[in-house]
Amino acid sequence: MQIRRIFFRLNFERLSGSAPAFTCRYGTPSFWSSTSSNYIYFAEVPGPLLAYSLNAGILNTAPAKPVAFPYSGEGSPSISANGTSNGILWAVTWANGPPGQNKGTLRAFDATNLQTQFYASNLAAGNRDALSDVPDFITPTIANGKVFVATESQLLVYGLLPSLTVTAGNNQSGDVGKSCP
Repeated sequence: MQIRRIFFRLNFERLSGSAPAFTCRYGTPSFWSSTSSNYIYFAEVPGPLLAYSLNAGILNTAPAKPVAFPYSGEGSPSISANGTSNGILWAVTWANGPPGQNKGTLRAFDATNLQTQFYASNLAAGNRDALSDVPDFITPTIANGKVFVATESQLLVYGLLPSLTVTAGNNQSGDVGKSCP
């Protein structure tokens, strides 16, 4: 086994300009193959969720349209789809505040256009779908048509709400808790 030492010498007189804004990519990227393109999704902190197209094994250096708001938190996005169609990118965002103030939001985006948000848990009536404090590096998990999200104190399961069918017949009426003939 041969060990080589490599030294780099910086010429400080030739350094000029300004450094780019610092961003990090935390977590694991997500991949989805649609009918028209392949995509790899990254969460940039601080910054937007980014989608890059992957064609013939080559990753495009310019991202597709990012989400319209900054992504906060270090979790990885997840994908749900019906094969190569109806892709949804799921991500949990939160403000990186002091402990006890990291209320999260589960968000769903069109996987082919991250400008289109389908769902946000903080928008449901009466805070029905609200998340509590979320831990770092949180990743939504999708299985059997449901989205699972772990907070610091609970495991939440999101899915389609049941539809209620109102039926009436034969001019029946009654009180709550009583059965009609």
